[in-house]
Amino acid sequence: MPADASAVVFNDVTVRYGPAIAIEHVSIEIPRHQITGIIGPTRSGKSTLLKCINRMVDLYPGRTVDGEVLVDGVNVLRVKNVHDLRRKVGMVLPLPVGLPLSVYDNVALAPRLAGQHDRRELETVVELCLRQAALWDEVKDRLHALATTLSGGQQQRLAIARALSHSPQILCLDEFSIAVDPVTTMKIEDVLIDLKQHVTILVSTNLVQQARRIADQVVFLNAGRVIDIGPTPVIFSEHPGNRLTFDYVRGHFG
Repeated sequence: MPADASAVVFNDVTVRYGPAIAIEHVSIEIPRHQITGIIGPTRSGKSTLLKCINRMVDLYPGRTVDGEVLVDGVNVLRVKNVHDLRRKVGMVLPLPVGLPLSVYDNVALAPRLAGQHDRRELETVVELCLRQAALWDEVKDRLHALATTLSGGQQQRLAIARALSHSPQILCLDEFSIAVDPVTTMKIEDVLIDLKQHVTILVSTNLVQQARRIADQVVFLNAGRVIDIGPTPVIFSEHPGNRLTFDYVRGHFG
């Protein structure tokens, strides 16, 4: 894959939490404007992989990180301005957490912190992000209600809208469907498929069929190592790159 076709490149990345190895010698490339699904059993390193990209891994005491994580050719593990990095790399965590603010202010917060205070511009950004998150029609008449009054599925989509308000180049979603119902999960999947035209997306999931539905590329992790990586049809075919992949995607273990 040409360098400029990759949004993120992991070069021999190993992450330890104290003596425990979370991911080990990971080297993969994440294509631009595609959805990369990251699958694997619990504690296989999926979340850690995502947290390396925007340096959320730094929040864990005792962690050590070796190797390189390149975003647009820059090793983010060495950058000093983490705030700028996290504007470039949005993160949506497994459990939706609405800030104790209105729906409107949840989305407008990041643009305001970045210096945008024009009311009309903020209104445009809020509406655009809520539309992109397939939430606008449900909340347009209650923008000034507390975000915590929304349903779990609505709060998860609000978390996506809030992440999009940074205008990120990369959007990481970690087990986004844990706390939402199947209908809302399908709505969010449709959102992500539309968004990949503008944003590179990584989705970690324990739902193998979710990766099959929405991912262009799939990475299979097990015990912190990359077992397989390839186009989704190949990973789910009768002959993926590794027999362990075949067994995992068919539910033989996990």
